[in-house]
Amino acid sequence: MGTIQVPDLKWEWRVGPQTLLSLLQLVAIVVAVIGGFLKMQADLDSSSKTISELKSLVATMQTSQFNQAERVTRVETKVDLIFPALQRIESRQLREKEP
Repeated sequence: MGTIQVPDLKWEWRVGPQTLLSLLQLVAIVVAVIGGFLKMQADLDSSSKTISELKSLVATMQTSQFNQAERVTRVETKVDLIFPALQRIESRQLREKEP
């Protein structure tokens, strides 16, 4: 068998309009991909901040509701303690008004 000869390749460094256009398209694609990732990161940061604010708001509302429930319980307790005394006073007044 014979030996296979590899042809001698020569590269001519010519830059034509098509080469420049292809290079610009490649740069545009890379910039678009990087811009997309940066926008996604900014959206994630914004969402994280919004979630933190909502968690804080929910915690504040829960504390407020707990305080209101505690106040209502105290008022109910006081009414329960005062109500029998009011009933006794009312019954006395009704007896005194009877002829």
